[in-house]
Amino acid sequence: AFDPNEVTYEELRQLGMPKRTAAGLVKYRAAGKVFAVPEDVALCYGVTDSMYARLKPYIVIGEAYRLRPRPQSGAVAPAVSAAQASWRLPGRPPAPWKTSPRRERFKRMTGNSGFSRP
Repeated sequence: AFDPNEVTYEELRQLGMPKRTAAGLVKYRAAGKVFAVPEDVALCYGVTDSMYARLKPYIVIGEAYRLRPRPQSGAVAPAVSAAQASWRLPGRPPAPWKTSPRRERFKRMTGNSGFSRP
């Protein structure tokens, strides 16, 4: 078994991994990536689906790198906030459309209102 976050190039070669694949795994880690789940090993350059299938039983992610579930809080967040839902109340007009200043400048420069078709 090996931890892909801590294994060295030489150890991967001793496990029988090809040179390019071992180098790809080390470069993936050197780029700042972390293997949080065993499936992340399949993202490395040179790791084929069949190779990953052979490696999967031997991949052990260390506790420091393992993906942890989010802690559950007692309060449940509403699907829509009160500010978002306020315009839906009867008797209130809908919220105005908001466009970015970049889009507004493009519309002014081209004379395009955004709703016409040629």
